[in-house]
Amino acid sequence: MYITRKRISLIFVLLIYLSSCSDDYTLPDYIPQPVRENPLLIDGPYIMDSLSLSVSYTSDSYGKIHASLLSTGDDIQVISPFMNPESFHFNIMDEFPESTGISGSNDQILAISDIEGNYYAFTQLLIGNGVVDDSLNWIFGSNRLVLVGDMVDRGSYVTQVLWLIYKLDKEAEEAGGKVHFILGNHDIMCMIGDDRYADRKYLKIADELDVEYKELYGTSSEIGRWLRTKNAIEKVGNFLFVHGGVSPEILNLGLSIEEMNDLIRPYYGKAISLPVSDPVYKLYKTSGLFWYRGYVKAKDGVYDKATQEDIDAILSYFDVESIIVGHCVVDEIKSHFDNGVFTIDVLHPPDQFSDRKLQALLIENNNIYRVDGHGTLYQLK
Repeated sequence: MYITRKRISLIFVLLIYLSSCSDDYTLPDYIPQPVRENPLLIDGPYIMDSLSLSVSYTSDSYGKIHASLLSTGDDIQVISPFMNPESFHFNIMDEFPESTGISGSNDQILAISDIEGNYYAFTQLLIGNGVVDDSLNWIFGSNRLVLVGDMVDRGSYVTQVLWLIYKLDKEAEEAGGKVHFILGNHDIMCMIGDDRYADRKYLKIADELDVEYKELYGTSSEIGRWLRTKNAIEKVGNFLFVHGGVSPEILNLGLSIEEMNDLIRPYYGKAISLPVSDPVYKLYKTSGLFWYRGYVKAKDGVYDKATQEDIDAILSYFDVESIIVGHCVVDEIKSHFDNGVFTIDVLHPPDQFSDRKLQALLIENNNIYRVDGHGTLYQLK
């Protein structure tokens, strides 16, 4: 099922080559130097409005812009330097898959959170667990991939990660499966222009385009429009997925999953200036769905750590077996509150040489496993 939107006939595609990580780095004028591109910092495309741009930064900070025209359905390449695979292709969608708050469960659910621009970890988890093939094409059939927020910020492959999710969103739908992209605090921070955790190259990109940082994810961009169709909380089968969690304060609002999403979604990309008593304010703020950490720890003066009674009340209200959350970093994926909560935000390895371990959560026939990058199962429930 799809949400219809206006067909895009002309599209910005920005393919950016940054030649230096340092803004103040310049080559000496008296030494002749060829113009060289640094493959590590290739970024793009940025698809916006009705033009296609290709900007090349050289070491002396001059940029060259190339325009090309795209139509819906055109084949577009995304390059991820020094990664394997190093590139993939996608097509612009005519219409975005519908993001429903409640859906049935198929045979398998693979859940991943807090990738934060880490293309290596993301692709290796998907390949190793049979979600995609070596060319990053969906092979997970009618099963479900649930992304529990914070796919952006910090890393230098944010654009590649987002376009890969976009591509899989379409391919899964066509195969009878589903990608559930549930937004986290960093995802909404990007949409409002909060760049505190962004790789500095993205600020440089926005500057060269003469736009504000938030416009890279704004309503004039393909990625921004697509992100605005996503939910903050979903029930998939017998499991509740939300980035931060549902606090007792939010539970006391007495809202359904669909009501929460309907209240939250119109405020994506907007600063929240509402009375503290307003349900939207509560959903967005410290005890809300994006920021709450009470399943793991208390926040002084704001909320206590959740109790088993709190968790039981949430499970009963939403009629689910467990809540799966990201947001709070743990050393490994684990269960809490008698399997009522599973925390899945781990520090993912940035490359194959890191000591960190790849981890995701797999649900199969109501059994719950921690899985690694090779698909090895470690039963949790």
